[in-house]
Amino acid sequence: MQLTPSAIQILFIFFVPESPRFLISKGKEEQALQVLGRVHANGNIQDEMVQCEFIEIRDTLKLEREVESNSWMELIRTKGNRHRLIILVSAGFFSQW
Repeated sequence: MQLTPSAIQILFIFFVPESPRFLISKGKEEQALQVLGRVHANGNIQDEMVQCEFIEIRDTLKLEREVESNSWMELIRTKGNRHRLIILVSAGFFSQW
Protein backbone atom coordinates (compact mmCIF):
# COMPACT_ATOMS: atom_id res chain seq x y z
CA MET A 1 0.00 0.00 0.00
CA GLN A 2 2.82 2.42 0.79
CA LEU A 3 4.55 1.70 -2.51
CA THR A 4 1.58 2.68 -4.68
CA PRO A 5 1.76 6.53 -4.40
CA SER A 6 5.53 6.49 -4.87
CA ALA A 7 5.29 4.23 -7.93
CA ILE A 8 2.65 6.50 -9.46
CA GLN A 9 4.88 9.53 -8.91
CA ILE A 10 7.86 7.81 -10.50
CA LEU A 11 5.79 6.85 -13.55
CA PHE A 12 4.39 10.34 -14.12
CA ILE A 13 7.49 12.42 -13.29
CA PHE A 14 8.52 12.36 -16.94
CA PHE A 15 5.35 14.25 -17.93
CA VAL A 16 5.92 17.17 -15.56
CA PRO A 17 7.46 20.22 -17.27
CA GLU A 18 10.68 21.75 -16.01
CA SER A 19 10.37 24.54 -13.48
CA PRO A 20 10.38 28.04 -15.00
CA ARG A 21 12.94 29.04 -12.40
CA PHE A 22 15.25 26.20 -13.50
CA LEU A 23 14.78 27.07 -17.16
CA ILE A 24 15.58 30.76 -16.60
CA SER A 25 18.68 29.89 -14.58
CA LYS A 26 19.89 27.75 -17.50
CA GLY A 27 19.28 30.54 -20.04
CA LYS A 28 16.17 28.99 -21.60
CA GLU A 29 13.95 32.03 -21.09
CA GLU A 30 11.61 31.34 -24.03
CA GLN A 31 10.78 27.87 -22.69
CA ALA A 32 10.21 29.35 -19.24
CA LEU A 33 7.76 31.86 -20.70
CA GLN A 34 5.93 29.04 -22.48
CA VAL A 35 5.60 27.06 -19.23
CA LEU A 36 4.42 30.12 -17.29
CA GLY A 37 1.93 30.96 -20.03
CA ARG A 38 0.57 27.41 -20.11
CA VAL A 39 0.19 27.26 -16.33
CA HIS A 40 -1.14 30.76 -15.60
CA ALA A 41 -2.80 32.06 -18.77
CA ASN A 42 -3.88 29.18 -21.04
CA GLY A 43 -0.80 29.61 -23.24
CA ASN A 44 -0.85 33.42 -23.50
CA ILE A 45 2.74 34.51 -22.82
CA GLN A 46 1.78 38.18 -23.23
CA ASP A 47 -0.48 38.04 -20.17
CA GLU A 48 0.40 40.61 -17.50
CA MET A 49 0.67 38.01 -14.73
CA VAL A 50 2.99 35.81 -16.82
CA GLN A 51 5.26 38.74 -17.67
CA CYS A 52 5.31 39.95 -14.06
CA GLU A 53 6.16 36.49 -12.73
CA PHE A 54 8.87 36.03 -15.36
CA ILE A 55 10.51 39.34 -14.44
CA GLU A 56 10.25 38.52 -10.73
CA ILE A 57 11.95 35.14 -11.19
CA ARG A 58 14.69 36.64 -13.38
CA ASP A 59 15.39 39.46 -10.89
CA THR A 60 15.42 37.06 -7.95
CA LEU A 61 17.95 34.82 -9.68
CA LYS A 62 20.15 37.83 -10.43
CA LEU A 63 19.98 38.95 -6.79
CA GLU A 64 20.81 35.43 -5.56
CA ARG A 65 23.90 35.32 -7.82
CA GLU A 66 25.10 38.60 -6.30
CA VAL A 67 24.56 37.37 -2.74
CA GLU A 68 26.26 34.03 -3.48
CA SER A 69 29.51 35.85 -4.05
CA ASN A 70 29.76 36.54 -0.31
CA SER A 71 32.16 34.24 1.50
CA TRP A 72 31.90 32.67 4.92
CA MET A 73 34.21 35.41 6.18
CA GLU A 74 31.18 37.72 6.13
CA LEU A 75 30.11 36.02 9.37
CA ILE A 76 33.06 37.45 11.30
CA ARG A 77 34.00 40.52 9.25
CA THR A 78 31.98 43.08 11.25
CA LYS A 79 31.31 43.44 14.96
CA GLY A 80 27.53 43.11 14.49
CA ASN A 81 27.93 39.89 12.52
CA ARG A 82 30.22 38.44 15.19
CA HIS A 83 27.59 39.19 17.85
CA ARG A 84 24.88 37.54 15.74
CA LEU A 85 27.07 34.48 15.21
CA ILE A 86 27.75 34.18 18.96
CA ILE A 87 24.02 34.42 19.70
CA LEU A 88 23.17 31.76 17.11
CA VAL A 89 25.86 29.35 18.29
CA SER A 90 24.94 29.91 21.95
CA ALA A 91 21.23 29.39 21.28
CA GLY A 92 21.96 26.12 19.46
CA PHE A 93 24.34 24.92 22.14
CA PHE A 94 22.08 25.74 25.08
CA SER A 95 18.97 24.33 23.43
CA GLN A 96 20.76 20.97 23.09
CA TRP A 97 22.33 21.13 26.54
